[in-house]
Amino acid sequence: MQRQAHAAAAKVGVKNIHLHNLPDNRLDTVPLLDVVKIVEDLVERIQPQVIYTHHAGDLNVDHGVIHRAVLTATRPIAGQPVREIYAFEVPSSTEWAFQRIEPAFRPNVVVDITGTIEAKVAAMECYESEARAFPHPRSPEALRAIATRWGERGRMCGSRSVRTGAIHSSTSRLIMPARITIGRRTIGPELPAYIVAEVSANHHQKFDEAVKIIHAANDAGADAIKLQTYTADTITIACDRKEFRLASGTIWDGTTLYELYGQAYTPWGVATPA
Repeated sequence: MQRQAHAAAAKVGVKNIHLHNLPDNRLDTVPLLDVVKIVEDLVERIQPQVIYTHHAGDLNVDHGVIHRAVLTATRPIAGQPVREIYAFEVPSSTEWAFQRIEPAFRPNVVVDITGTIEAKVAAMECYESEARAFPHPRSPEALRAIATRWGERGRMCGSRSVRTGAIHSSTSRLIMPARITIGRRTIGPELPAYIVAEVSANHHQKFDEAVKIIHAANDAGADAIKLQTYTADTITIACDRKEFRLASGTIWDGTTLYELYGQAYTPWGVATPA
């Protein structure tokens, strides 16, 4: 397996590969701390800013252990070099979990691999014990089809980085970059706090009251406000059973959840741009 790993690395241009004598498909028998320390050592030596790792919802138990070890080893403490973590799809392990293992794989990033897909396929073929014939997901034909599918999904979702006919791999971004921009404000370490005011149900479903609250929040220094855009029908059901009736010593005691949310929600028309 180690020989195959070196051969696959060479196909995709990886210069350094770090192998550790951990039991295959039995990482759940190894103390998590031992795996975390291996990852911490690699982070300390390599000082990466971006990490790609396995997804926690994969069928393969080793993938879940590695995922958690990476998150543990990259805690946002002083001196941590890692700024972004992505979890990738592994054919036959990610999709064969059938989204029954939480968290389910729901990719929010696609990466254009049009120029490298053949190197990826060649690397997979180096794993003689893992490669399979079509229609298995780890076959060359299936790998190309999977990449094409994600390219088309990314295009349909309006990603500006996706072009028609391009081939992509899918990943799920796990942590935000150190800094993000909302409007004209940059948010991140050592920058002023970004304050979001909660309007909640204080508007009493009156537009003028909502406007007054927004102006008051602005005068108090808030950068943004949050509106709750549910309705009673989207958050609960009209039911009079005791499980759906409030009885916790508040002014709402005796009211059903459906009645409460019917009075507290923000009318959708208020939150819709003109």
